[in-house]
Amino acid sequence: MAESKLWVLYHIKKENRNGEEKTYFNRVGRGFVNKNGSFNVWIESLPTGLTEETTFNLQPYKPKEKKEAEGFAE
Repeated sequence: MAESKLWVLYHIKKENRNGEEKTYFNRVGRGFVNKNGSFNVWIESLPTGLTEETTFNLQPYKPKEKKEAEGFAE
């Protein structure tokens, strides 16, 4: 079973800026692990321009101080 009970849902957006591909993770929702290991996911906002190539990513929630210790900036 998953370590974290709280998970974060991101929309992954790739853009080409000045010939360089950039990837952005935009927080759009959250999820919780149920007792049986399944997930409940709440989508709080939908990105515009959804296509068949739209990608979402579900990651365990990390408190801000843990993110900073691992080198993530907000």
